Amino acid sequence: MENEKKSKFPCLVVAILLIFCSISCIVGLGFLLFADYDLPLGDGDNKDKNDTGSSTNIESNTEGYSSDNIPANDVEQITIPELDFALDALKLLKDRNWNGDKDESLPISISDFNQNKLQNYIDYDIAGDEKLTIPAQDEDLYLSSQAEAELQSVLEQSRQEFLDYLSEKGVAQKYIDEIKEQTLPIERITYHAENNPNSDWSRTEALLLEEEITKDYRKLVMHIYPVDIYNRVRILNNSRIFGNPSEDIEYKKTVRDAALRLLTYHEMTHVLQQAYINVHLPSEYDKPSIKSLWDKADKNLVGVHSTEFFWDWGNEVYAASNNHTASDESQAEGVAWEVMVDTYSLSDTQGQALWDHYLGRLYNEMQNLEEIRRIFESEFPDYNPDEFYTQLKPLAAEYSGVGSRTLEGIAGRLIALPAYVGYLNPMQPEDAEGLWNTLKS
Repeated sequence: MENEKKSKFPCLVVAILLIFCSISCIVGLGFLLFADYDLPLGDGDNKDKNDTGSSTNIESNTEGYSSDNIPANDVEQITIPELDFALDALKLLKDRNWNGDKDESLPISISDFNQNKLQNYIDYDIAGDEKLTIPAQDEDLYLSSQAEAELQSVLEQSRQEFLDYLSEKGVAQKYIDEIKEQTLPIERITYHAENNPNSDWSRTEALLLEEEITKDYRKLVMHIYPVDIYNRVRILNNSRIFGNPSEDIEYKKTVRDAALRLLTYHEMTHVLQQAYINVHLPSEYDKPSIKSLWDKADKNLVGVHSTEFFWDWGNEVYAASNNHTASDESQAEGVAWEVMVDTYSLSDTQGQALWDHYLGRLYNEMQNLEEIRRIFESEFPDYNPDEFYTQLKPLAAEYSGVGSRTLEGIAGRLIALPAYVGYLNPMQPEDAEGLWNTLKS
């Protein structure tokens, strides 16, 4: 490649800029995949909370659910329209002998696509809003003042349960202390009671400092929204790990709280990843406003569990940054499952059902994603797939049917392709020891 003769510094700058321009799409990807991004927060001074308990006295309801006898239920595979749209486009481009030029318009038109499939992608996407709106009969479980207090308490409990699990796995105390003292103290986690499928998504993000200009990327805040909890309620209902779905209020609270835990454990894994980086940051980078901290730390957790699912991404600079994102999401999904199994003392049968309905339902789309990877790396090896959305969106804008703007939005979500790679390749239980062993020292 001619670019290999040039300095890699400009390419590195572009890669880093792309990461932070697209961060809003990446942190929201979990919201999109499980649909079948800054707030002026300071460190806070809440004297009613401490780091070992929650601010509301709600008893933990995680005991007594282990069972080998749970109702069977088929796993319903989900559709991810943006991946299907991208794969359709790549197949057409392969047939047209596209040269992989990212600076020119694609040599295909929207009329080359199967129009029925395009409309199906649009309809599926629109239907997601309805599925993610909490029905009126359940609003009190998420939006009332009592529910807000209960869910804030469970959120705080979940953080502590995660820290306890780290101790059980032999994670070095310095990383646990880093989480408690700097990365995510308990006062920086918040439940937001609002019923809106298009609201902000649940996420961890850098702390916005008091002047509301600078961020401290060593310190995180966590925001949790009902829509993401409710979506996981649907997943847990389908899994039947707590029995057949019921209108009984206690059943609904049990599944609601479990769904919040599953979500929180994922986000807490990102907190752990940042804490590990913080501990290994050289002193010259251990300060606010340094964005790309992971590549400045002496150590990070990228790929310690597996690198088999990593992509080439066109060149090594993009590969480093994008595979970092993929690794983080892969670990977060696997750890969330693992901590759920431990917290609820789930049986092997329940654990498998949770895996199948939470992660296994992505299997068909994982196959599509792998085909996308094969086409890029065999046919267009110098092309960065992370940029494909920039050429696919103008193509989507040509669509003249109902929902053209929706199709553009679908194509635009491919800006977060590295995160898709992680979500659809969750850390396998047999690979988890690579992560836990790394965290012991």
